[in-house]
Amino acid sequence: MKLQVKIFLFIFAAGSLPAAIIYMAVLKNNKTAYIEMSHDKLISVREAKKNQIENLFIQIEKQVDTFSRNPAITQAAQEFVKSFNEISYSGEQEKKYREKLVQFYSEDFYNEYKKSNGNNEPKQVKQIVGNLNGPELALQYHYIANNKHPLGSKLNLVKAEDGSNWSEVHEKYHPYISKFLEEFGYYDIFII
Repeated sequence: MKLQVKIFLFIFAAGSLPAAIIYMAVLKNNKTAYIEMSHDKLISVREAKKNQIENLFIQIEKQVDTFSRNPAITQAAQEFVKSFNEISYSGEQEKKYREKLVQFYSEDFYNEYKKSNGNNEPKQVKQIVGNLNGPELALQYHYIANNKHPLGSKLNLVKAEDGSNWSEVHEKYHPYISKFLEEFGYYDIFII
């Protein structure tokens, strides 16, 4: 081999070694920088999502506060309480209400429940229904068990045909409250 070729190969090898070392160092630094950049981006996304969730809760709190301060809702609450305390029924009706509620929760409700929760049967249906007394028994019968609308749409019942003042009050306020529910995407609204 000629001396020129040997010198060229020696210089090339001598230059290639530092170039390879520099390349490996740059590659390692780039990898570290990329990992840090990815980490920073994940933190940024997490903070943005955190802020979105916090803002959502603030918005919901303001909606509920505004809704509850509405004079119509205050009046509705008073009318619901008064008419709730007026609900009465016979012993024969009580038996019918309890039977229908046990059937509803053990069959219709359970079948839907099972789709979301596997075969875990809701426990103590008879005991829970047995603990219902007074107006809550009648209202669950009329607005849940005897409601012709399917599960998930029970809120579409505007007025039960039970002749109660409570159902009159429900009919009076249902359109406004339903509109609020739909407008803001709530599943249900309870006036307590």
